[in-house]
Amino acid sequence: MKYTFFGIGSALLMSGLLHSSSAIAESQIVISNAALQIGGDFRYRHEYIDDATKDEPRGRQRFRLRLSIDAEVTDNIHVIGRIATGSSDATSTNQTADGAFSSKESWIDLAYVKVKPSIIPSSSIQAGKMKNPFKRVGKSQLIWDGDVNPEGVSFSLSPNRNGLLFGANAAYFWIDEISGSKYDVTMAGGQAYVGLKGDLGSLTVGGGVYDFRNVLESKALTDDGFNGNMSLAGGEGEDDVYLNGYTLTNTFAELKLKQLPVSVYADFVQNIDALDGDNMGWLFGGSIGNDKKGDLPIKLSYFYREVERDAVIAAFSDSDFGGGGTDNSGHVGKLSLGLNKYSKLSATYFSNIRKVASGDNNAYDRAQFDINVKF
Repeated sequence: MKYTFFGIGSALLMSGLLHSSSAIAESQIVISNAALQIGGDFRYRHEYIDDATKDEPRGRQRFRLRLSIDAEVTDNIHVIGRIATGSSDATSTNQTADGAFSSKESWIDLAYVKVKPSIIPSSSIQAGKMKNPFKRVGKSQLIWDGDVNPEGVSFSLSPNRNGLLFGANAAYFWIDEISGSKYDVTMAGGQAYVGLKGDLGSLTVGGGVYDFRNVLESKALTDDGFNGNMSLAGGEGEDDVYLNGYTLTNTFAELKLKQLPVSVYADFVQNIDALDGDNMGWLFGGSIGNDKKGDLPIKLSYFYREVERDAVIAAFSDSDFGGGGTDNSGHVGKLSLGLNKYSKLSATYFSNIRKVASGDNNAYDRAQFDINVKF
């Protein structure tokens, strides 16, 4: 549900802050034609974690609140922002219920401009801290955690006509700006996909390349450290640095059938810059049902995933699976029930193995019980 407001700022105009009558008239035209959409979502979660490397299981309560605005400057230009709970962690907007009822932090989760060039139909350009522009079949988090909102510029094209699907996305992200150095950590990437769409459903196949630049021999990108990625001592007085570079090749496919409804998908990634193997990851899964509409709004989902140590950058991969990062494998199942158009209940179970490469094979089990509300 979104709320749209017209005539923003008319009270300010009447206050006499603008002295020129011509300036007032011009401002009235611009502002009165603007539209502002406000929306958001809230999630409350009970979570249970049984990590074989810990002495005791962990139970905790978590919540997430996100508030967004979409200012339609013109038909082709939107400015979008969102504030969310959480921390500076790029892969989570959760707050944990603790700290003796202490106040919780909120952060800038999105802040970008979206332009739809009239000279290029079905295209858009984004700049700022944006929603991830790359297509992820089955909402796969093999390469990108669903909460990662990258920063930079992107271009998207999706001219779908007469049942023929086509899409392309390209982006340049700034990851770590290093003062006094020309070796900032950045990413240049692109993907393309094609497919068919009809009354029975759709089939989509595609691929992409993500070139993470200057990661080799740089320090850990986040406070969580390398989190599965291989590292080595950077020299006297230096912290550990990444052992490998990261240029990822990605292929994916997804089949959706409308009538059942059923979807199956597969996602594969390989880091061609890794020096000594342990550079591949894959995921396959599917779902049956629909938790958004119908007489019985239930959806059952499942996927299996394996991610070797240097298949992807651990800092950006799924933060829930195996406790986050790479060098893990296992199963995930989810059951969700739609309560109405705006809310649903869900239960998710992770049965994973951590530290596969070392042979430790530590069991990691995680259960999440959520209530989600959109407004």
